[in-house]
Amino acid sequence: MSSTTGGLTEARVAVARRSLESARAHLDDAVGTLPDREGDDTMATPALLALLLNAVAARRHLADLETVLADQIEANARPLTLVARSRDPQP
Repeated sequence: MSSTTGGLTEARVAVARRSLESARAHLDDAVGTLPDREGDDTMATPALLALLLNAVAARRHLADLETVLADQIEANARPLTLVARSRDPQP
């Protein structure tokens, strides 16, 4: 993986995180306007369902991108090589 590819993936993850934050904020705002009385039933409107589905889709998209980024990091990781050294100054 080149640093450009990794940088693009990291940027896409950052954008996806912001998109998820926005979707969650919109959903929270909509849910916050619902009446909160014990025993009352609330009907989910098409608009509320759309906000919920948008948040779910944003979360799935972020998860997919994070998986790609983790795979790229793992593929680019160099194996750790351990070198044994003697403590005795004259081996």
